[in-house]
Amino acid sequence: MLRLKIKTARREKVLELSPGNRDLIHYLDSDEVKYPFGCRSASCGVCRAKVHEGLDLLEDAGELEEDTLNRCGATSSTHRLMCRTRLKKLEAGQISIESEDDG
Repeated sequence: MLRLKIKTARREKVLELSPGNRDLIHYLDSDEVKYPFGCRSASCGVCRAKVHEGLDLLEDAGELEEDTLNRCGATSSTHRLMCRTRLKKLEAGQISIESEDDG
């Protein structure tokens, strides 16, 4: 079972990820989570997060994501944009993220 721990300015939530969808936006873009998103196309950086645990379970960031993170000043390799982050595969483990947005 794969678990996703989410911390935003307003709440903390733990989700159990279901098989079939590897895009994190699918899980985070719900009324239950209310994760802060802006453009949803990796250009604004609102959905940036620090990955505290489980970075090895995520696909590598693409060029567009890296460019946006650099522009936002998020230079750590543990920062990701949640609108672009994909799981390598659904396997047992835990991913822990913290929103970098105050909204």
